[in-house]
Parts: sequence; structure tokens; C-alpha cells
Amino acid sequence: MVSFYDKEWLDNASIKVKFSPNLIYKEGVERCATIADELASHLMFVFNHAGVDGHLCKDFQGWAPEVDFLHNVKTRTRIKRALPSVGSLEGSLNLTHTELDFSDCAIRYNAEKSFLMGKKNSVQCALYSKMDEAKKSNKFKFWEEVYNEHMGYEKEKDVFRLEMRFPSTVLSNLGDKCKGGKGQIYGINSIKELIPHIPSLWKYALYDLFRYHYKDSNVVRPEWQLLADTPFNDLDYKPHTYQRVKITNTGTDSDKNISQMLGHLAAFMAKEGVTDYQAEQMLYNFPQRHILNSYFKQKGLNQEQWIQKFIEKVEDKRIDLGLVTESPFKFAQKYKNNEYEVPF
Repeated sequence: MVSFYDKEWLDNASIKVKFSPNLIYKEGVERCATIADELASHLMFVFNHAGVDGHLCKDFQGWAPEVDFLHNVKTRTRIKRALPSVGSLEGSLNLTHTELDFSDCAIRYNAEKSFLMGKKNSVQCALYSKMDEAKKSNKFKFWEEVYNEHMGYEKEKDVFRLEMRFPSTVLSNLGDKCKGGKGQIYGINSIKELIPHIPSLWKYALYDLFRYHYKDSNVVRPEWQLLADTPFNDLDYKPHTYQRVKITNTGTDSDKNISQMLGHLAAFMAKEGVTDYQAEQMLYNFPQRHILNSYFKQKGLNQEQWIQKFIEKVEDKRIDLGLVTESPFKFAQKYKNNEYEVPF
């Protein structure tokens, strides 16, 4: 599980917190959410939750994927690729840590024991031998202790893991209003916001995004139904429904483009010696100022507030450029001889 934190819109400082399975198992998901927030508060004066990656999984024994598993999974993935056994790739390919960058692809390797479906920037479905992965990552003893305590582990049988990977870009946009679609805006940007959605997200992934059918049939296989309906039912949650809709252009630049544009503009103004008053007047006279007003309105800032924050950013850039381009001794000598105008 990964949680992202970000400061104010233009500070470009961020924290990415990752949790190990050991910590999640020991402390629980809710406690891990508190730990992440406490860590962020110690590293930043002010922070906002900027997103969370959620990898939901179920480990089980008693069923192994069949050779035709990949062929009979109904998904929106358009291209399916099959790779040979990883015998020649041993040591260079790790399913749990390596994203295979095929566009809209499904991948099978390791003698039909490992499958990966979906793009890395969208929801992914992974099914693989957890014990093989545990041995390669030197965590076999840890997982064996967990399984002995919670699932009636049988050593002679393999343990498989079904994992649904939701990136922060998907979770933060779930339920967003867009052309052609309606629904409540969930805006899942933190672990605490994610927890009530976990059971519904799991079922949504297994029933809507990746469905394992009988061959040439629309009937979902019973083992897939069991995997979809049993996990996470001990969590306190309200059922949610999700709808995948294509996000269309709303007529404004994306958040990323606006943020980058303002960052580059602040650096340019600082380098060219633009004064605060000149910068403020340029923003007030900017023909597309209404787009920026709409952008910052979503972040709770009015026109005067975001312009003031931009001016502060220009001042920070002046300081950064002064420290980078000239030594403090040379700067002090120029200032003493009235050869240098103080840029802030």
C-alpha cells in the first residue's frame, strides 16, 4: 500500500510512504494510515493527501489457474501476450515489483503459474504463486507463519495470490462527474478514505473488470465467485457501485499542465528580474485568467489568494537562483558597492 502527500499547489515537494506486508500484518491498515499521517506531519508543516495506491489481494490454497485461464478471462484488455517460462529470465523478472510496459496487455509466464493483465496506469489483475515469490524475496518464513495461523496451511500445496492493483490515478477519479457519466464523487486520496471502499472495489474488479468464465460461455466460474464474495467482509463498509466512464476534455488544461506552466513562468519571471507588481499585473491581464480561476477554485483558493501564492513562489525562485548562480561572498561585495539590486 502506498500513500502520497503533497504540500501547497506550487511547492513541488512530496512524500511517498510505502508499507511492508510485515507492518500491515502487525499493525493493521487503519493504524498504518495513522502512522503515515504522523510521518507526513513531522516532515511537512502543511500537507494534503495527494493519492493512494491500493493493492487488494487474496491468498488461497486448493485451486490453481488452468492453462486456459488467460483465454477465458473477460476483460477490456485488447491485446494478449503469452511469454515462455521464466527459466531464461530467472533473477531478472519479479511479478510483484516489475511493471511490464505493454499497452493494454495480458501476460502469462512461469509455466502457467503467473498471469498479469492490464496497463500499469490502470487497474491490473495479477495471479501468481505466492510461495515462489516469497522464496525469491526471502520472505518465505514470514508468510508460512501467517498462513499457519490464518488459513490452515498445507505445506505440500502451493499458495496462490489473486491481486487487484488500483493506482492512485484511478482511485482519485472514481465517481468523478464527466460528459456521459453521472455519479457521486468519491475522491479517494488517502488510506482512511480507501478503507470503506475496499470490499466494493474488490467485487468491482472481479465482476466488472476481470471475470473468469467457462470456455465460450458468459457464466462466471464458481471459484471466481467465491474469491469475489468472501474477502474483506469483516470490514465495516457501505456497498458502493462504480462506473467506468471515458473522461473527456472539459475545455481547460489538465491540472498537471497548469501546475507545470505556472512553475516555469515563476522561474522565468525570477530570472528576468520581473518585479512583484509587474508579475501581478501580468496575471490580472492574462487572457485565460478565468481558466486559472476555475482551476484554483477547486482547490479552495480565490483569485487574490492564488495570485499571492504565485508571487511568493516567484520570490522563492529569486532566492534559489541567487544561491545557485553566485556565491554569497560575491553577492555581498556587489551589494556593498551598489552594483547589484537586491532581488527580493
